[in-house]
Amino acid sequence: MLEHYLIGTYTHHTSQGIYSVTLDTSAGRLSPTRLEIPIQKPIFMTFANNGILYTIEKLDQDHAAITSFKEEGGYFTRLSSVSAPGTTTAYLAIDEERQLLFSANYHMSTVTTYRLDGQGGMQKADQVLKVGATGPRPQQELPHVHFANLTPDRRLVICDLGMDQVNIYNLTDQGQLKLVTTHQDQPGFGDRHLTFGRDGRFMYLVGELSSKLEVLAYDQENGELSSIQTVSTIPADWTAHNGAAAIHVCHSGHFVYVSNRGENTIAVFEVQPNGRVKHIQSVATAGDFPRDFSLSHDQKFMIVANQNTNDLTLMRRDPATGHLATIQTGVPCPEPVQVLYWK
Repeated sequence: MLEHYLIGTYTHHTSQGIYSVTLDTSAGRLSPTRLEIPIQKPIFMTFANNGILYTIEKLDQDHAAITSFKEEGGYFTRLSSVSAPGTTTAYLAIDEERQLLFSANYHMSTVTTYRLDGQGGMQKADQVLKVGATGPRPQQELPHVHFANLTPDRRLVICDLGMDQVNIYNLTDQGQLKLVTTHQDQPGFGDRHLTFGRDGRFMYLVGELSSKLEVLAYDQENGELSSIQTVSTIPADWTAHNGAAAIHVCHSGHFVYVSNRGENTIAVFEVQPNGRVKHIQSVATAGDFPRDFSLSHDQKFMIVANQNTNDLTLMRRDPATGHLATIQTGVPCPEPVQVLYWK
């Protein structure tokens, strides 16, 4: 069976935009990548259920955009674009039921909501500018919103790397935001990305600057978070630089995966009945700076994007044990940042 993925990239050097790669699950092999959409700095993308792709785009030094595309006849056709002053955003997510798009802008310290028209069009609905005390690390000179997506009960949750915070907002059907709760992490934690367990009771939060994984209980009644465990994503004796990056939970909810940029590993954690996690494996990515990864649709493989070595790594996954084994390395892909399941 063939599974197709899009690869978002930086375009600082040789990359020309968004690439595709095909996974043959029968053979356990990735195809050569190919350019699908010539575009500048498409570092994050998301698909709507109607097949429209929304991606980040750099316009010039002072302006960026969110641009939509639709695949037609084997080609992606540009539909619409909404631009704003400032640098590119870092994360996009969609609320299908309310037809809203969320944008987290790391450098501008903002989270923005957009109303969608179902045809690729976007209209700004609300925006929050983060202000306040920041952490002690050099990367925390300002608030830095790195993630914005839905909670299981359809609030909006954001990660602020600069302020070491997770913020939860109530969200109206029109996209208006109202702050509900704030979870304050330890100084220098560097809240980057998060995901929820299958039943929605536990949140798994990765700290980029601390290289830690935090498990939090989520109270849907009042939107409050309670920390129940914090573990390292790297060995205790690791002294070189590391920045934890992507975090994903498998479909069964039994295993959590985190990428380490520096140690260049995927750390595997087994979820215990009480929601806590146990580290069971760390696997080298056979490439430098694994920015993102994606579990295959059948959950039997993992595709890893190694940004600094300009390549992809394919790992086989055992759904029963959660363990990973590298089976293909060095698949050329320029400046890969995100791996997104396509079809």
